[in-house]
Amino acid sequence: MGLRRGAASASTAAFVGILILVVGATGFASMMTPPAPPSPGTAVSSSDGLQLRAGVNATTISPGEKLNITVSILNSLPQENTVRPANDWLFKGVPVALWPPCYFGLPAQMVILKGNYTLQDLRAVAETSYGYVCMEGVSVDHVIFQPNSDEVRLTGLYDVTGTNQTLGPFNMSLSFATGGYWDIQNLSRMLNHPILGDGGNPKVPPPYIPFAPGVYTIAVADEWGQAAVLHVTVAGNPSQCCSSAPGGVQLASIVMVGPYTPAGPTVALTLRNEMGCCITNLTAILGLNENYTFRFGSVSASHPLGEGMFASAIETLIGAGFNSNTSYPLTIKGTTQDTVFTYAMQTSIPPAYSPLFYITAAASCTSSGVPTPCWGDDPFVFQCFNLVSGPATQWTCTEKVTSSSEPGQSYAITVNLPVANQSGEPAWDNCEWSVPGISPGQGYAYCIPTSSTGGSLSFIVADLAPPHL
Repeated sequence: MGLRRGAASASTAAFVGILILVVGATGFASMMTPPAPPSPGTAVSSSDGLQLRAGVNATTISPGEKLNITVSILNSLPQENTVRPANDWLFKGVPVALWPPCYFGLPAQMVILKGNYTLQDLRAVAETSYGYVCMEGVSVDHVIFQPNSDEVRLTGLYDVTGTNQTLGPFNMSLSFATGGYWDIQNLSRMLNHPILGDGGNPKVPPPYIPFAPGVYTIAVADEWGQAAVLHVTVAGNPSQCCSSAPGGVQLASIVMVGPYTPAGPTVALTLRNEMGCCITNLTAILGLNENYTFRFGSVSASHPLGEGMFASAIETLIGAGFNSNTSYPLTIKGTTQDTVFTYAMQTSIPPAYSPLFYITAAASCTSSGVPTPCWGDDPFVFQCFNLVSGPATQWTCTEKVTSSSEPGQSYAITVNLPVANQSGEPAWDNCEWSVPGISPGQGYAYCIPTSSTGGSLSFIVADLAPPHL
C-alpha cells in the first residue's frame, strides 16, 4: 500500500526522570522476559496492563544544551494483551508516530511547553487538534501487544479495498533530541502539521523555540486515558540568554537551482511567515560543512513579510557538499515590529516533504494527450529578456518547456510577474502562468528570482504542494 511514510523504531539509552502511568487490560497466555524495572526516580501508579513511559536524560540542563526524550507504551503482563483504540485523551498535542501515520489513529500525543504545568493545567492549555490526510490508509481496530514487550501487531480495515489487514510488528518506542520547546498553536497552523517520528526519522523533532533559563513541561498522553508529565529546568539567569519569541516561521522549500558547479551548489531557500504580522528582518543559517547565511533582502521595515506570505533567498554555497539522506541544522533569525525571534529546526536537502513544488522539465505530463506543466522538486529555470533598457518592474515571459524524459513532449508557457490584487488571487502568490490549449490553462504561482540584470531575469515557478502523504 502506498501509505504516508513513517514508523518509529525502538532505541536504547540511559534515561532519568522517567514517569510511568498504567492502565489495566486483558490478554491471552504466553511467556516472555518481563520489561526492565523502573530506574531510580521513576514514579509508578495503577495496576497491571499497559504502561505509558516518558523519560528525559536530565532534569536540569544549560542554555544551548539539547534534551534527550524517550516515549514508549508497553505491555507489563506476561501474556499477549489485545486492546481496542479508545480515543480517550487527557490532553492534545503533536501526534507521535509509534506506528506508521497512515494507520489511523496514532496512539500518543505530546507537548513541550515553556512553564510549569500540572496535568490539570494541561487539560485547559493543550487542547489544539492536529489533523492530516493520507491517499490511503488503515483504520486500526485492535492493538495486539506481545507479552512483557513494546512490540505490537495491528489489525484494521484497509480503506481502499475494505479488506481486513494484519500489520506489524512495530516497536512502540521512540527517542529524539530537542533544543527547545514547541509553540503548539503555531505548529497547528503550519501548512502540514508536524508528526513526531514521521518518515521513520524520530530524531528530527518539530520546529522548536530555543530553551532559555526557566522551567519547562514535557508531557505525553495516550489514547487509553493515561498521561505522563515531567518538568525540566534550564539553569541560568534569563538575562544571560538570547532573546526569542514564539516561532511560526515555516520552512517552505530548499532546492538546488541549475546544475551543480565546481564552486558549489546554488540553493533557493524559501520560508513562510506563520507567526503573524509582521516580520521586518529575516536571515537563515544552514549548517553544512560550514555555516551558510541566507539574507532575505526583500523583507524590511518598509516591506514587511505578512502572515502567510513567502520570502526567498538564493545563495551559491561555495565549497559546500551535502547528502540528501542527512539532516542539517537550520536556524532562522529575525525581528517583528516589536520582537526578536530565533527559530531552529533540522532539514534534509531537499526536505522529505516541501509545502512548495515547482514547474519542472524532469518529467512528462499530459491532459487528454496534450503536454501540460509538470510539478516536482527539480525546478525549471525560466530565462526572461526585456527589450527596454534599464531595470524592469513588470515582466511577461514566454518559454518553451521540453521534457528531459520525453524530448518529443513540449509546451509554451507564459508567466506574468509580479501580479497583485487580482480577482480570486491567493494572498501568497506573486505571479500567474498560462498555457494555451489545456484545461485549466492558467493559475497563480509564487515566482522566485534566481538572478537579475537590467535586461534579463531568471526565475523558478512554485505552487502549493498537495497535502503531505
